Amino acid sequence: MIDHRQKRAQIIRYALERSEYVDHGAWSMDSRPEPPAFWQVPEKAVVDPHKRNETQWYHIVGDMKDKLIA
Repeated sequence: MIDHRQKRAQIIRYALERSEYVDHGAWSMDSRPEPPAFWQVPEKAVVDPHKRNETQWYHIVGDMKDKLIA
């Protein structure tokens, strides 16, 4: 259970970093947050870029950060 909670905390931390990340273009020195080594985005969570609403899973986690228990 401890391992599960630690992994959950890492995923939540990654989601928050990812939701706050802004791509400043190819010449920027900022690097995109890296997911934890064990994390694989579920296939059904990948958003089709052609759809009108491009909300990603990490946006939802970022919006709910005050209600999540890490």
